[in-house]
Amino acid sequence: MDMIAILSNLHSNLPALAEVLSIVEKMKEEGTDVKKIYILSAFGLMPYPEETYKLLSGGQGKIISVVSGKYDRLLAKWNELSDEEKEEAVGKELVEVMDIYWDELGHEGRKWVRNMTERFIAEKFDWNEFYFTYGLLENPDEMPAENQPPSYYEAKYADLKKYEVIAVAGREPYAVNTKIGKIVCPGIAGLGREPTFALVDTKTLHVSFETFEYKIKEVEDRIMELEIPQATKEYLKDILYRGKPFP
Repeated sequence: MDMIAILSNLHSNLPALAEVLSIVEKMKEEGTDVKKIYILSAFGLMPYPEETYKLLSGGQGKIISVVSGKYDRLLAKWNELSDEEKEEAVGKELVEVMDIYWDELGHEGRKWVRNMTERFIAEKFDWNEFYFTYGLLENPDEMPAENQPPSYYEAKYADLKKYEVIAVAGREPYAVNTKIGKIVCPGIAGLGREPTFALVDTKTLHVSFETFEYKIKEVEDRIMELEIPQATKEYLKDILYRGKPFP
């Protein structure tokens, strides 16, 4: 089988990404050809921005492609935003966290994030065409709603009817057959106790969802090392374990 893996909302969670890479490597050893990994929004609220940048910009970058999401784009322009714009984007509690992550990326990391992230990626595998995006065409920072009828996605992505698969970001995994193609959301990969990612057969378009475990306590310990107020640490821990960074 010729497969691709799709992740969304990684949120700079390095241990989660490392586990997915390990799973993919094991699949290859067992004879499943996983050609590429697509990440729909790589950066975010977890405390590994520098390490995530270095991994993605290094050798692993050859098999991983990243589509920019809300937090990727925020980090790329963070120093250009006013205090009011920052609070509006992430909430007052998280402004200091994003300040730290922007600093940790450093000049080269920030430059790489600005230059490497695309709002969408279009790929062709044999006769099937795939379109990878984070959000809606009308608002790239807004993820499509979940558990909707096919007509909802047909209206939101009508301009993409040439594609057999449209991969989007979201909190929960789903695959919906529509008149304009199959909508695939891999669910959230970087938060929660049961993160998920999608595997898609590029020939048959069969979709399966993988739930995996990673060293979540390691991420919690890293959060506790941040030089931020204790209340903010607890807020980040709550986001990590609940898997819900959005109001």
